[in-house]
Order: sequence, then C-alpha cells, then structure tokens
Amino acid sequence: MDSDNVHRGVLGAIYEYRNRNIIGGEILILAVLFGVYFSSWWVFGGILIGGVLMLFIRILSILLCAVLTLAWGGIGFALGMGFGSDAAGYVLAGIGLLLGYIIHFGIRH
Repeated sequence: MDSDNVHRGVLGAIYEYRNRNIIGGEILILAVLFGVYFSSWWVFGGILIGGVLMLFIRILSILLCAVLTLAWGGIGFALGMGFGSDAAGYVLAGIGLLLGYIIHFGIRH
C-alpha cells in the first residue's frame, strides 16, 4: 500500500516539474513579446519577474494558469478563424482550452 503512494507521489512530482517548465516558457515568451511590443526592458523584466513570483503565491498562480489557459483557447480560435470557418474556430478553441487546462491545472492535483 505504501509503495503505491510513493509511486504516485514520484510520478506527480515529475509531471509537476515538466509542466512548470512549460509555464516558465510561456511566461518568458509573453515577457519577450510585450517587451518588444512596448520597446521596453522594464516591461520585459516586470512581466518576467512578476510571472515567476506569481507561481509561488497559490491564488496568483491559479489566476496566472487561468489566464494562460484562456490564451491557449484564444490562439486556437484565431487559428481556426484563419481557415475561414466558424466551426473550425470553435473546435480549435475547445482543443486549445482542453490542452491549456491539462497543462496548467495538472500541476494543482
């Protein structure tokens, strides 16, 4: 019985570590995009440091994960609309939301 709990804990730690790397990459991409858009190192640094700090405060981490999940859905919708079909936009938005949820909220369980 104890070996099952240890096995489950180890697998959960590996999954959380991998997903934190993905979220860290998303924060870095957002920081670069906003820093270039606003042509400001202050914006880049603020988003990068703020995003990393948000991961350590539980309520802010949940908020950050929700925003990133919605962003995946928005990206899927934009890609689908690029195909010229409302249905493709909705389907890809749903897939983006599902993948975003799995990636971002998988570390919470």
